[in-house]
Amino acid sequence: MIDKGKIIVYIKCKVKNLDRRGMKIEDRIQLSELLAEYGMLLTEKQRDVTRLYCDCDMSFGEVSMEYGISRQAVLDILKRAASQLEHYEEVLGNLKLKTALVKALASVRDGDNVEENLNLMEKLLEE
Repeated sequence: MIDKGKIIVYIKCKVKNLDRRGMKIEDRIQLSELLAEYGMLLTEKQRDVTRLYCDCDMSFGEVSMEYGISRQAVLDILKRAASQLEHYEEVLGNLKLKTALVKALASVRDGDNVEENLNLMEKLLEE
């Protein structure tokens, strides 16, 4: 997600970092970015559980109470959703492309290597 010219640095979310203790904030942000880009490809329940966990900062217990499922079920849903989202990014590469375009655009705005960055943006859009 691109917000008010901020440059979002895409770093692959690490599903293996998702365990009973939860995720680091950086991984939650990355998962949230993937969810914003590819969330419509998940099931409604995966999307909602992931959104509550990442965007609403709810714990496994809070999400489990919301849906009437166990904390383990929440963890399983999150792992499955994160794995699918990573796969979509691997195959489609939308976030990687957006990140590269935003960086190049920021450089153009700053007046750094304008011609080179415009060529880079053109090349990225052709791929």
